[in-house]
Amino acid sequence: MSEWHEVSIAAIAKTVAGGPFGSSLGRKDYVAHGVPVIRGAQLSSDARFRLDDFVFVTEEKAERHRGNLAYPGDVIVTQRGTLGQVGMIPWDCPYPRLLLSQSQMKVTLDRSFADPHFLFYALAEPGNRQRLIEHAITAGVPHINLATLREFMVKVPNLQTQQACVSVLSAIDDLIENNRRRIALLEQMAQAIYREWFVRFRYPGHEDDELVDSPLGPIPAGWQLSPLFDEAEVSFGFPLKSQGFGPSGALPVIRIRDIPKGSTSTHTDEFPGERYVVDTGDSLIGMDGDFHMSRWPAGRALLNQRVARVRPTGCLGAEALHWALQAPIKEWNQRIVGTTVAHLGKRHLEEIELVVPLRDKAQELNRTLDSLGVLSLELRRLVVLLESLRDLLLPKLVTGAIDVSHLDLDAMLADESAG
Repeated sequence: MSEWHEVSIAAIAKTVAGGPFGSSLGRKDYVAHGVPVIRGAQLSSDARFRLDDFVFVTEEKAERHRGNLAYPGDVIVTQRGTLGQVGMIPWDCPYPRLLLSQSQMKVTLDRSFADPHFLFYALAEPGNRQRLIEHAITAGVPHINLATLREFMVKVPNLQTQQACVSVLSAIDDLIENNRRRIALLEQMAQAIYREWFVRFRYPGHEDDELVDSPLGPIPAGWQLSPLFDEAEVSFGFPLKSQGFGPSGALPVIRIRDIPKGSTSTHTDEFPGERYVVDTGDSLIGMDGDFHMSRWPAGRALLNQRVARVRPTGCLGAEALHWALQAPIKEWNQRIVGTTVAHLGKRHLEEIELVVPLRDKAQELNRTLDSLGVLSLELRRLVVLLESLRDLLLPKLVTGAIDVSHLDLDAMLADESAG
């Protein structure tokens, strides 16, 4: 097993730097195109460095802050704001240089001693992440200063072992990202089909059908508007006792934050009844905040309060019903968010009316959409399993608890896929 040494980040870095100081960079400096600015939006909760949602400054502005520039391969750490965020600018980043915001720091490594990807994974490891947060200066706005980051200690093996650890973890992350791209394509296809058939009404044979007026606008003759509660069973979450939550228990608990992830780390032994049980394929709506909505991929779980479950009971299938709800939920989001604390209630859902087709058209749509939905759910389930595998391996690999030379990654991935 390779020998590991505890070293400071300064000992393996060429440069540790932060963003521009004070008022030298602000909203007044942002332009439509130019050099992108790295903000917290680029550091996601998973392994991806987001290459979207950038703001930009001019080349001249960036040049005046040359000491605050970051480059592909640099490791980024949040200085203030959401402490514990970390990312690495990918080698294939389309921008040759990026400017740090005032809330970010960068580490440029001496690559003869350390692999940037390894340091990223080491800082993302939950124990190290928490230790870094605990080193934050709490006077005023909590923050991590440059001296703290330079002096922060990490365990590092030789370069060959670092790269072996990275190859395992990045292989899993690549699989996760590839599956996410496939899911996005499937969802784009499903949404496009739904909109073509049931918003624009350009379904097969539409040329022979007459449009008639309805409160929502023209719809094909014979189609009707129907309240959501006539087309679906809608159940609302139970106020489960949070003091009973833990990492294990009889059933997982779905909170609002878990809906877009499709997974949860919270379990409970409390069981309020079958009416609060979610199963694979159910559509879930977060009733607070941004009203997240997604289909659940991960088997039986319990609805926590402020989460609603929607199951079809009419002629619209699960995938069709899911896409039919997108527009009215988005509309409620726009009408409610920004007023006070944004809450959806039962009365809001009771006002939703859906365009319901003739049964033969609904069956034809369901056959098309459900096949896409089944594949998307399976890929989402696989992403959850791969994330669990990565999260299990990460702390063991970056601390030397597992000898990477003895890992059979192919066998582990096969086991996760089968599970």
